Amino acid sequence: MPKKLLAILLLVAFVLRVVGIGYGLPLWLVGDEPAFIFGSFKMMELHTLIPAFHQADFISTFYYPPYLSYLYLLPFIAVACVKYLFFSGTFGEFTQFLQTDLSVFFLVSRLISAMIGTATVYVVYRVGKNMFHREGTALLAAAFLAFSFLHVNFSHWGRHWVPATGMFSLILFCLSHPEWSARKRYLTASLIVGVGMGVTQQVGLLTLCIVIWFFLVDRFGLRTLREWWPWACVGMYLFLSLIAYSLWPPGFYVAAAAGEFIAKTPKTLSGFLSGYEFYFMNLVRSEPLLLLWLIIRCVVGIKHRDRFLLASAVFGFLYIAAFYFLFLHTDRFLLLLYPLFALVAARGISVVGEKKFFTVATMVFMMIPVIRYDLLLVKNDTRIQMLQIAKKEIPAGAKVMVMAPLTRLPATVQSIEEQEVVDAASIRSVDNAERFSSVVLAPPRYHALNLFSVRNVDFLANIGEYRQSHGYEYVIYEPLLAEERVGDIFARGGTTIAQLHGYVESRGDSVVNGIGDGWKQLFFSSSIGPEMVMKKFSIY
Repeated sequence: MPKKLLAILLLVAFVLRVVGIGYGLPLWLVGDEPAFIFGSFKMMELHTLIPAFHQADFISTFYYPPYLSYLYLLPFIAVACVKYLFFSGTFGEFTQFLQTDLSVFFLVSRLISAMIGTATVYVVYRVGKNMFHREGTALLAAAFLAFSFLHVNFSHWGRHWVPATGMFSLILFCLSHPEWSARKRYLTASLIVGVGMGVTQQVGLLTLCIVIWFFLVDRFGLRTLREWWPWACVGMYLFLSLIAYSLWPPGFYVAAAAGEFIAKTPKTLSGFLSGYEFYFMNLVRSEPLLLLWLIIRCVVGIKHRDRFLLASAVFGFLYIAAFYFLFLHTDRFLLLLYPLFALVAARGISVVGEKKFFTVATMVFMMIPVIRYDLLLVKNDTRIQMLQIAKKEIPAGAKVMVMAPLTRLPATVQSIEEQEVVDAASIRSVDNAERFSSVVLAPPRYHALNLFSVRNVDFLANIGEYRQSHGYEYVIYEPLLAEERVGDIFARGGTTIAQLHGYVESRGDSVVNGIGDGWKQLFFSSSIGPEMVMKKFSIY
């Protein structure tokens, strides 16, 4: 029976993570995904596994360590080979054709992430068995992670957070393994954290967990440091980190640049404590039941002097503190701690007797926002919805201005050349692929000015006159961005063809990039994405 329950749990976990992975495509609406995917493509293009040898080619788009891009390489090559078999042009034409729509590669990377997320649920189950020696508690730990909103959220995207969280679960598995010697447990954990540095620098903070486990859970004293293997662990971690750094140094310091100023700002006690309040409130907004059982376990665990709970609390405290002193606070940074949260929360339910009512009610309640999130992903972003409406309402070849974040319509060669005259810096790789591809691309294509990346001040100041004089009959825009760039010129006049209301209360992170506004954003918005408007103007 436990094996069947585990199989069902893993199947449900995978389904929750794979439903909606086509969200936003062919637009690139999820932050950081393009960096990893372009990293793989650039390696394929230059026939290299060492980006450091081609820094000028990688520096503008690749700002993370390279290992996740390595993971994508073989699947990407396989997909490209299959597509090439059904392509009837030259290899050069095929390369241009691929760049016009990279959706299939985004889908592959997202599928890999969903698989890693599901595998992490299984590993947490194994850690629970190692630590608690009870099938029920281990299944509960896996269920907490399987239905946690933030982990389900990021398991949809080709980003580094879910692989990093998976590595943490593997480290916990190694450290808690009851049959391995201490030397094997710590050397393997150090190997994983060293390799993890090639995925993201944040994995380096997991060395704190290893050290804390060494002293607080295993209770090794300073005498153990006289043996060779603790120092071998340190050496292995440093050596593997150096390898990752040598392969692509900018992946370590470019990503850190955003936090450089913050790291140098004066630190205060109130600022330090605000970080804990920030993450606590994020859990309240997104994972209230997980937080409840965490609190229950902490209260009971203090009385029982639980060493694992103490180690978890110390590591969590230091982990959050590190982001305050070295970088900044963002809701998704909490994801790395979720394997610990799942284990502690499962123990919280077990201390009250693992009542079926508590267990079932908790899991059902946790699944509500997850299912709602998946349904919103399937419905898709308001920008995609508007582009689908445009294909029905706007005839191919019509002149269209598009001004919305990260949004573009397939464009004709003439419109791309016109946009280059307006602002050459606004032309992106996909524009060049559409312009220079000798392959006949699938319709519809429009005489579209995709204005999100246009920064020509004179053009924007006179955009109303330009629209009229150049015969642009249709405008698709996001009101907040349009107001910021061109004032109310689009709001005045014209006939509204379609209007979509997304979640527009703030211009901060969307829920696909973290917790957002939690349940408020999930249940009080009809769609993910900004408000979108399509208008038709007279050109006479």
